[in-house]
Amino acid sequence: MAMKVIQEAFNRVDKDGSGKLSREEFAMASGKDKKTLVAVDQIFREYDADASGQMDLSEFRYIYRMSYLYRICSLSLSLSLSLYTHTHTHTHTHIQHDDTSGLKG
Repeated sequence: MAMKVIQEAFNRVDKDGSGKLSREEFAMASGKDKKTLVAVDQIFREYDADASGQMDLSEFRYIYRMSYLYRICSLSLSLSLSLYTHTHTHTHTHIQHDDTSGLKG
């Protein structure tokens, strides 16, 4: 993944141009619902390595790479499950028996 792509993503989120992302900037880029705000708080607790309350480019780069890997792993898992399901699903053919063949009319 090119550093340029990560830098561009960072710059789009860094609305004030400070070179650091606040929780508010991060939340605005992610959405404003309560679930998103809880997720942003969790991200800052886990990935704000220097506990500054702001996300610098190196911390953002780590999150970006982790989310990229997550998407790849999720896609891989999804494809694996799809292939497994496809190869292990048995198609049952129903044969109808003509029960009237033994009856005399």
